[in-house]
Amino acid sequence: MKKKLKLILIFLLGGVAIFSQAAPTYGRFSFLDNKLWVDGYLQNQSSFRLGGAGLVSFENTLRIDADYKFSPNLSFYGSWRSLYDHVWDIRDGGNYWDQYEGSGDTLDEENKLREMYGVLVLNKLTLKLGLQQIVWGESDGVRLMDIINPLDMRRQFNTRDWSEIRRPLTAVRAIYDIDPVRNWFVEWVWTPDFKKDLLDLGDPVKAPNSNGPWSIPLPTLTFTPWGAPVIPVIQEHKKTRYSFDSSSYGARMGIEVGGWFMTLNYFHGFNHNPSTEFHGDTALWMGPGGPTPIPDPGGRPPDLIMLNLIQRYYSMNIVGFTFNKSLGNLFILRGEFAMYPDEPVGSLNQAKHSDMVTRRARLHSMVGFDAKAWMRWLNPEQMISFSGQFFNFWTFDHEWGLVEGPYNQKLNQSTNFVSLKVNTDYRNARISPDCLVVYDITNSGWYMKPRVTFKYGDHWRPEIGALIFQGHSLRLPFNVMNHKDEFYLQIKYLF
Repeated sequence: MKKKLKLILIFLLGGVAIFSQAAPTYGRFSFLDNKLWVDGYLQNQSSFRLGGAGLVSFENTLRIDADYKFSPNLSFYGSWRSLYDHVWDIRDGGNYWDQYEGSGDTLDEENKLREMYGVLVLNKLTLKLGLQQIVWGESDGVRLMDIINPLDMRRQFNTRDWSEIRRPLTAVRAIYDIDPVRNWFVEWVWTPDFKKDLLDLGDPVKAPNSNGPWSIPLPTLTFTPWGAPVIPVIQEHKKTRYSFDSSSYGARMGIEVGGWFMTLNYFHGFNHNPSTEFHGDTALWMGPGGPTPIPDPGGRPPDLIMLNLIQRYYSMNIVGFTFNKSLGNLFILRGEFAMYPDEPVGSLNQAKHSDMVTRRARLHSMVGFDAKAWMRWLNPEQMISFSGQFFNFWTFDHEWGLVEGPYNQKLNQSTNFVSLKVNTDYRNARISPDCLVVYDITNSGWYMKPRVTFKYGDHWRPEIGALIFQGHSLRLPFNVMNHKDEFYLQIKYLF
């Protein structure tokens, strides 16, 4: 009953936001002599798992964005989102409930500020202070330089727009416009706020219903030559939020020369997914009083092997370069390169790396294009837009045993992705279909998101779409979601 009341409250607040406005304009409402501007949306997204699982989410969301201008040089921006997934009430019982009951405590609701910061403009200097999302880079679908904010990927993995799943950080940003005509600026960023990526990792030790509908499955327990199961005991070396030891900082400079817009970037931060260190193992016998360490294995095989693991967040440095260039009215060339001189990676070569973690220089690269073309047999009204990208992740000083990911999958010296997004409009932009495909060439996995968005008047934005994953092994980032294909229906009301 408590959760149902929260759902009702979301829509009541949305009704207040919609019907209590003054001086309405397209998409925004003003208050206090046009000093305060408010907009937002109400949304329901229902997702259906293909293959017989049925309804896996029934999300109801209210988002409110507000701008308040104290003076021409001082303003305030805030964004708040409330989400409640009704599926745990709708499917209270049955197979779905048996599988995912435990995940309802973490996935059923959210009430959070998405951003809240002040903006102070002093001639050519703009200062932004507060909770915010900091977006760098040129790539879509796969992040290279857009790494300052961690992600919340517990709902539908990483298939949602980055703006919806970035975890905001309290930060200070300073942007100095050297020459606005040439788009020449310098930006500095500092944040004492540390957060990690949120993943819904499956747990082979806990009961199955501790997992969620989008859990990343982990391998089953392995066994030693003696037949004894291996039990990992993991301790997380947590970082303290809002401390100088957890601080991250960076800078970038942008300039346009001869039609080429380029940025040079530097950032010092921490990996958002911890590296797992190995700190020995303990052989155990099972006795009447519970497990007992074996002082001398002798001839009797152990009943259990306990691995002592510590998850640690390592510091990293990133040097980046981006560019984009318009080649005529219908073609844009863009690229992004991020050099990690000391990225932490796992290692199975314990003789060389005793804690099973080492550092390697890695180069993350993307070259892409945006183009438009007439295909009148497909759309006689509008041009078709294409956005293609090629990604390469190269590891220097590669050696046997390097691994990555939550379950130590093999780290190849070169990993390649390609992506293509196609979209167009029909009926004066009232119907907008698009499709994104990302293919992992190295690991033979792919992900597709086809969808159609409809525009009814100034407010209604229905959308239908699907999430399709394909792969043949437990490998990130797409293969692990194999057999979790979904169809979704989204109804959004803008105000």
